[in-house]
Amino acid sequence: MITRMYYIATDQDRWDHLAFDFYGDASLIEPLLQANPAYARLAVLESGLKIIVPPKPTVEQTETTVKAPWK
Repeated sequence: MITRMYYIATDQDRWDHLAFDFYGDASLIEPLLQANPAYARLAVLESGLKIIVPPKPTVEQTETTVKAPWK
């Protein structure tokens, strides 16, 4: 059984910071964005938002062309 993990955003959290904290790779923002579509356009997350943190992707990305949605 897979349980969902949640994170409550704090002041100045960003997707790349969360990806690094949870997955060890700042470029792995895509799973976070897909799990949180309502907040995907936010460059800086508002304090108090409940963020879904999906499991780390099983296939490691060696190179990414994904740009943050705010760029």
